[in-house]
Amino acid sequence: MRSIEQNPVRADLVARPADYRWSSYAANALGEDNCILSPHEEYVQLGQTLPQRWEAYRALCDAELTTEALARIRNCTQSGTPMGSERFKAQIEQTLRRKVGSEKRDIVLKVRERRGSGLSKDLLSERHKVKPAHCRLRIQARLRFREYPEPKETQQRYGQG
Repeated sequence: MRSIEQNPVRADLVARPADYRWSSYAANALGEDNCILSPHEEYVQLGQTLPQRWEAYRALCDAELTTEALARIRNCTQSGTPMGSERFKAQIEQTLRRKVGSEKRDIVLKVRERRGSGLSKDLLSERHKVKPAHCRLRIQARLRFREYPEPKETQQRYGQG
């Protein structure tokens, strides 16, 4: 919840979480009316009274996330991996009767993190045990996709042509 409420602030969309129109922060932390929200069980357990819940929610959301915690949240989100203990993940796999995501599948995240890092493709490939051929194939596929322009009908319809 801390990560979600702070996303608009990190993206420089607003100065404070309460300023973001689509956030539940104003209702959960400041007590502003919001007819589409209903209190979650975890939220209700933050305090016995509304002012206690507001204060506890503000304290939770206003605490800074470490860079490592934020990276793990993003990694789990983008790889489809539940974030929690190994026991928690095992319970989810047992319930779903299938293997869930793996945090190890974060090549896309690693590439994003290294943009502008000045590292060569060969060094990146060696460092993360990705064969150079795989890197070349990905780059070629991206370039091939960009070579084909939009059909003229689409360009005219959307005012691009």
